[in-house]
Amino acid sequence: MRWRARAVPPRCMWRGRLTGAERGKLGAEIEPVLELRHRFGIRVVEDATGAHTARWRSGAVKGRQVSNIRGFVCFSFNGNKLITSGSGGMLVSNDAASAPRARHLVNQAKSADDGYMRDEIRYNYRMSHLAAAVGVAQVEQLDSFLARAAPSRWLYSVMPGDEAASVVDLVRGLNARGIQGRRLWSPLLRRRTYVSCERLGGAVADDIYQRVLSLAQLGGRHRRGTRPGGDRTLQPVGAAQPTLQ
Repeated sequence: MRWRARAVPPRCMWRGRLTGAERGKLGAEIEPVLELRHRFGIRVVEDATGAHTARWRSGAVKGRQVSNIRGFVCFSFNGNKLITSGSGGMLVSNDAASAPRARHLVNQAKSADDGYMRDEIRYNYRMSHLAAAVGVAQVEQLDSFLARAAPSRWLYSVMPGDEAASVVDLVRGLNARGIQGRRLWSPLLRRRTYVSCERLGGAVADDIYQRVLSLAQLGGRHRRGTRPGGDRTLQPVGAAQPTLQ
């Protein structure tokens, strides 16, 4: 990461934002990201939706809770997340200098002196009060959700062995049996909107995209005393694999 940091022209990064995403209940490798932040003044927005209450296990951040870095952290409350309000999300910050600006934008840039005046153009992406009430009730159950999801945390993203059918065929086989499965999100380097952008690397992300199978993440919201899809999913995968090769 140090080599990459030297290779990026400062003019390309001085107003940039960098997002670190947690996935599969694991924290992102955050220290190189923080190094770039300090070196180039990049604002870091951490997506911690996939790692509620997780802690880093090594380095200078060892023992610290994921999302406990100076900057902004976002949590999605989409319907397939551990905590859900159906839609929307939450922005969290421990940056006293930047948080007021975020609140101003969330409130549609309304003037503090006159609530009907806006001092810049913004959009209304706020969560409704009803959805927020559902979200608060979900947060109160977070500990129980985590306890139920923990035994099967390894199951949500799996990398089949070389002898397995292709990920595309496995997804088709699972879906045909009524089990939701898909490939991981495609890397940004594959998105048409970014093909003209400068980039460094990407081979590792593309390799993972080609080989990893992602299963539905319903978190702890399953019937008490049952595993979230474990036995029901593994058996069809094993049964379908020979016919899919």
